[in-house]
Amino acid sequence: MKQIWFAVCLMTGSLLTPAIASAEPTAEALLQEMNKATLSLNYEIAFISITKQGIDSYRYRHATSNHSPLAQLVLMDGPRREIVQRGKGISYFETGLQPFTLDGDHIVDSLPGIVFSDFARLTKYWLC
Repeated sequence: MKQIWFAVCLMTGSLLTPAIASAEPTAEALLQEMNKATLSLNYEIAFISITKQGIDSYRYRHATSNHSPLAQLVLMDGPRREIVQRGKGISYFETGLQPFTLDGDHIVDSLPGIVFSDFARLTKYWLC
């Protein structure tokens, strides 16, 4: 008897609940969300870069303060190499070299280029 009432409750509940079509987001929408998140959220990641010269490990930190980006990319192995972003200024520090600062929107060294791409501009080149 309990099974019958359970089945009746399930059927009644399914009739009263509106059917919501779950549309999967497009690849472009997911990439745009990733881009927005990487620029606006506070996070820290560690990753490796594999090249012909070897494997390098990095730590990347990102934060926002008063709508201004703060970021740091540090090489974890070998001689100290650090890149720091404060707003539009990106400063480079490396052992044995004089520190210098360049203007830019984000750190590009050793990070995947797709993270900071302008997807609205790239959509006209995508094949459908």
